[in-house]
Amino acid sequence: MPNHTLTFLGTSAGELYPGIWCRCQTCQRARELGGPNLRAQTCAYVSPGIMLDFPADVLATAARWGVPLPEVSWILVTHSHEDHLFPYHFQWRRLSGPATHTPPLDRIAPRFTPLPLMTVAGSAVACERTRVYVTEGEKPYALVTRVVEPGDVFNAAGVQVTALRANHQVPGETTLNYLLEADGRSLAYLLDTDVLLEETWEALKCRQLNVVILEATFGRAYCPGSNHMDFRKLRETRARMVGEGLLAPGCRFIATHFSPHHTPPHDETAAELAEFGVEASCDGFTVEW
Repeated sequence: MPNHTLTFLGTSAGELYPGIWCRCQTCQRARELGGPNLRAQTCAYVSPGIMLDFPADVLATAARWGVPLPEVSWILVTHSHEDHLFPYHFQWRRLSGPATHTPPLDRIAPRFTPLPLMTVAGSAVACERTRVYVTEGEKPYALVTRVVEPGDVFNAAGVQVTALRANHQVPGETTLNYLLEADGRSLAYLLDTDVLLEETWEALKCRQLNVVILEATFGRAYCPGSNHMDFRKLRETRARMVGEGLLAPGCRFIATHFSPHHTPPHDETAAELAEFGVEASCDGFTVEW
C-alpha cells in the first residue's frame, strides 16, 4: 500500500498560468474561470519533508496547500532557472542568537526557532547559486548543499533517490530529473525535459513505476528540439513506457508544467489528456505512491 504522498504546489510553466503580463484569450479565460485554471510555478512536496524544486512563489503555495516548509529537510532541484530555484528565500533561515520559541523584544532576526538541517541537492550551478545566500552548516542557516550528477543514488528523508539526466539544455549546467523509491514503490519526476534521452531510458529499464510525472509545456503545439514536452511527445513517451513494461499495474501517469499559450483551460486539457491515459494535474492535487 502507498505510504507517501506527492502534492503539486504549482503546475504552470515559467510565465505562470495565466501569463502574468498577458491578456490573450486563454489567459483572460483562466482569470474568469479561476479554480484549477490558476496555476503557480511548478514544484511539488513529497511527504515527509522533500521538496521538488523551490520557486519564488513557494511560500504562498505551501501555506495554501498546508505544506510545513520549516519541516522540509531536502530540496531536490532539477535546474537553476528561477522558476525552479529561487535561493533568495534561504537567507531568511538565518538564526540570530540562541534558538528560542520566544524572541526577545530587542532583537531583529529572520527566525528564532530551531530548524532541522536541510540539504539542497542539484547541479553544481544550483548549489553555487544557493551558497550566495547562506553560510553552510548547522548554524546559522541549518543548510548544506550537495552536488548531484546523473546516476547518483542517495537517501533523502527515507526515500532512495536516483538522479537522471534531463534533456533540457542550460549552458554550463547538467539538468536533472529524479526517480524516487520507497517501500517497494517508485515515482519518476521528469521535468523540465524534452523527449527522454536514451541514457535516461536505460536508467529506468526494468523498473516498475507506480507514478510518472511528466511535463506538458507546449501542449497542442508540436515543438521538436524545444527543451520541453508537448501532448504529442507525452503520448509517445507513455506508449514507449507501456511497450517496455515500465508501468506497474494501476500506474498514475500525470502531466504538469502547463503553458497558458499552448494548453487550453484545465477541464479541456484534462479531457484531452485522458484520451491517452494521462491525468492533468492542478495546484493542490495530491497523489499517493
